[in-house]
Amino acid sequence: MAITVTGAAGATESFELAPPTKENVFNMMGDFIRALEDPTVQGVDFSEAQNDFIVGLDNAMEKIGLTLGSIGARGNALDSVKSAAQSMDIVNKSSRASLSEVDFAEAVSDLQKAELALNTSYAAYSRVSQLSLFNYI
Repeated sequence: MAITVTGAAGATESFELAPPTKENVFNMMGDFIRALEDPTVQGVDFSEAQNDFIVGLDNAMEKIGLTLGSIGARGNALDSVKSAAQSMDIVNKSSRASLSEVDFAEAVSDLQKAELALNTSYAAYSRVSQLSLFNYI
């Protein structure tokens, strides 16, 4: 939208814009039905009414197609989220089951074995790291 004002500026200027009109399919159909029923609409006027109706229907069908595509994309996103939630539910149930079914005596025994092996490896490393070639000879 461009506005060009020429001439000397006065104290105030005012202008009005008409509100935008939004055509829908039913209004277009009503206009075309009136053109069909009116015997005075002939020739170029009838062709113009017919072309306006066809263009309006094409636009409406394109909008419907875009909306259906958007709805389909949202449905796919919901299916994906649902699938991910179901997968996480399975993982959570498996984790809960493995935690609740643990044998504490066996777990403590395994932990003590791992701790003993770690302490042994620390002791062996400290002895080996203090050796030098002179100590070996």
